[in-house]
Amino acid sequence: WPEIDTKKIGVTGVSLGGISASLLMAADDRIYAGAFFLFGGNIPKIIITSNEPNVEKLRIRLLANTPLSELETYLTPFYKDVDPLTYAPRLDPARVLIISANRDKVILPSLTKALWEKIGEPPWLKVPFVGHISAAIYFFYGNNKMAEFFRKQFNNQK
Repeated sequence: WPEIDTKKIGVTGVSLGGISASLLMAADDRIYAGAFFLFGGNIPKIIITSNEPNVEKLRIRLLANTPLSELETYLTPFYKDVDPLTYAPRLDPARVLIISANRDKVILPSLTKALWEKIGEPPWLKVPFVGHISAAIYFFYGNNKMAEFFRKQFNNQK
């Protein structure tokens, strides 16, 4: 499509969409910049710690056969190939923006921090006083910050 500038492709996503978008960016060199809202890495730990109801149901089923103390070790081989932590070194921290909620109980801030560190400490905005779902009040703020980030990325391209 001639109307698409293939040098100005960005990707964004929220929660699982952010996890998926970061994996896409790591896999496809055509994606120049990425902005990720409410995401993190270490999927086994997300499964162990998340209070998201569907994840809790999965954890309960897993605990029927695997003790909690062994669950991360058990899950790691299954999720390694789809975990953002695995591919974080492929992301250029100068082309990544992270936005997270400081009271997130679905993807704990410590899991966002671990991914932030592994990427190389890209810009990280932390919205205060909210969790994963209540961060929706920052939707327009987040969209504006992401649009500003993409404008800056694409205008500074060489």
